[in-house]
Order: sequence, then C-alpha cells, then structure tokens
Amino acid sequence: MENHLTQEHARMLLEAVRGDRLEAIITLALITGLRRDELLGLQWQAVDLEKRELLILNTKTQSGSRKIRLPEEVTEVLRQHRIRQAENRLEAGVAWQNLDLVFPDRAGGPLRPEHLVQGFHALLPRAGLPHFRFHDLRVARYRALHERLRATQERSDNAQTGYLDLDKDPYPF
Repeated sequence: MENHLTQEHARMLLEAVRGDRLEAIITLALITGLRRDELLGLQWQAVDLEKRELLILNTKTQSGSRKIRLPEEVTEVLRQHRIRQAENRLEAGVAWQNLDLVFPDRAGGPLRPEHLVQGFHALLPRAGLPHFRFHDLRVARYRALHERLRATQERSDNAQTGYLDLDKDPYPF
C-alpha cells in the first residue's frame, strides 16, 4: 500500500504546526503546492499581502513565472510570520543578512534545505503522523485538487462543464 499524505493528515499537520516557527512555510507548501526550492527562494517583494497574491519567478513552467492567489487564512499566517521575522531581525542586530527572504534562517540568510526537512520531520510525531517527505506536501495539494475536480465533474450534468475555480476554492484542507 502506498504511504501518502491524505487530506486528514494535512489537517492534522496544519493543526500541529500552528504557532511553530515552520507554520508559514508548511502552510504555504500545503496550500500552494510550491516546490521546496521555490519556497526557500521566495522573497517578500514577490508577496502582495493586500492583493493576497504570490508571484513565483524562474519556475519550471513554460512561462517562467506564475501568480498564485492566496486564501485569507494563509495571508494571515504570512502576516504573523512577517511580524515574528521582524522580531528575529531585531534580535540578530548587525548579524542580520537582509536578503528579503520570506523563509530565511535565524540570521536572515538562506535557510538550508536539510534544516527545513529536519524541522518538518520533527513535527510529524507531534502531529501523530507517520514519516512523510517534505515533497509529499506538494503531492497532497495536487491530489486534493484532483479529488475536488473529479467530484465537481461527477456532480455536473455534463462532465464537459465541470471545473474547479481555484480562486474560489483554494483551500482544500
């Protein structure tokens, strides 16, 4: 049997991560399906909290960029994350590296992927979850969207007209 992150697992993880220093990055990973490297390279200049949008550049897509509309719940998580980041910046003082990263290390520098993964794996037992890869957050997002699309199509009188409006239904967990 394949071991994958279900919607119930995602809900459990979101509950367990609430208030944790990794809350924003895990929430964003689950809700947007962004790749780990996209998250680690995300800069505040690409985040518009008022419009609730992210601009993702240099991706593996054909256009090279894409906009992602965020649910209000995720926007609020990012607002709180930014406040905590400002507090970290004050604590770090002159040691702070001003790289404009949304998810930096404690000194403002690039967060190392292995540190993110270690923190993620430490959260799983607290959430009562088995071992998953960080990449499984991305897979769970697309699996949830696929299930919603399939359910929408099944309810439709004409499967050709069934669609999922991501802007109106962006929070599948």
